[in-house]
Amino acid sequence: MRCTICLSKSRLRSNHNSIKMTDKNSLRALYKKKRLELTLAELTKANSRIFEQFQKIDFSECNLIHLYTPIAKWNEPDTVLLRDFLYAIGKRCATGIVVENSTEMQQVEIFHDTQFRKNNWDIPEPVEAKTIAVSEIDLVVVPLLCCDKEGNRVGYGKGFYDVFLRKCKPNVQAIGLSFFEPLREVISAEAHDVKLSGLLSPNQFYRF
Repeated sequence: MRCTICLSKSRLRSNHNSIKMTDKNSLRALYKKKRLELTLAELTKANSRIFEQFQKIDFSECNLIHLYTPIAKWNEPDTVLLRDFLYAIGKRCATGIVVENSTEMQQVEIFHDTQFRKNNWDIPEPVEAKTIAVSEIDLVVVPLLCCDKEGNRVGYGKGFYDVFLRKCKPNVQAIGLSFFEPLREVISAEAHDVKLSGLLSPNQFYRF
């Protein structure tokens, strides 16, 4: 499926032809800055449009969906509306809890009334939750700073999601959320990196 919405007057549409940086560290710094420069009005509009795109995904073969919990101070795309929508259509939701002194995340199921508190990285995590098997997860909504048109992702450099995705079943879908369109230039990938299978931006849903 492919959906297009015009945002020609918004800073959310970047001139990617001018971006020549393909190494992760440069891109990480650039896109952290770009995202923090977005105004509250731009963030609200972009989150609303990403939610519109999300509702058009076919979830008929997905029962359990992993959602990251957004870090507010980094202006991450919000997942709360996505989670409420999934509950409304009868789906189960999960998230990860960082295992101390490791690059592992314990997967837990979350519900409407789940309470959250921030960990050492300011990531909201469930206070109490039921552990689930990674093999149960059908789709993973992945945080990122940017990605290219081949599905190579730039995250925060800790590797939590690469470790997690390698443990998922082979046919799991990995969908990133971004306020910006995919880069034309190919990002320098490393052996341990796991590619995205799709990206939701305010403008459209990309399949890789």
